[in-house]
Amino acid sequence: MIKAVFFDLGGVLVRFERDLVIRRVARRLKQPVDQVAKYMWWDKVGHRLERGRITERGLYRLFRVKLGFSGTFAEFRTLWCDHFRENRPVVALMESIAKRMPTFLLSNTSAFHYDFITERFDFHESLHGEVLSYKLDARKPGPRIYREALKLAGVKASEAVFIDDLPENVAGARQMGLKALRYTTTTRLKARLKAIGVL
Repeated sequence: MIKAVFFDLGGVLVRFERDLVIRRVARRLKQPVDQVAKYMWWDKVGHRLERGRITERGLYRLFRVKLGFSGTFAEFRTLWCDHFRENRPVVALMESIAKRMPTFLLSNTSAFHYDFITERFDFHESLHGEVLSYKLDARKPGPRIYREALKLAGVKASEAVFIDDLPENVAGARQMGLKALRYTTTTRLKARLKAIGVL
């Protein structure tokens, strides 16, 4: 019997283009996209952000020093964060489920992005809690973040459903014993949730 549901954030509850930020930063800096991308990759900036190892101000300083960004912090924040769009059909589904059973967020994200998203959208108010990589210094698909999620919900792995758009995160959850569903379309997700008794 399913007793808790976990939703991913980016790619599930909100839509975004993974390369859009790099293109925007490159245009702002008047530098080639591949140069900015290489910097992000070499220094593993995204991973460090999602593990809470770089603050928002720290990231801003890095871009000023390493890439020559000359704008204000507010301009940088908009540049870095203003690309999320609410995936309303999935949000409505999540809100419906949250009225009937404990429903949580389980996401690889940064404080920068999470704060921006929760300022812009209010769907997080329907959730019963969140497990965020930057607060734990642990990312999916590693096992620790799933263990923390189960601990927060107070359920066994076999009693939890996890929804994510990335195959590796779904696989990681399944290895921990969770019922994990890969999100592709809302219609397909609803059908699978009905099949396991969540809807």
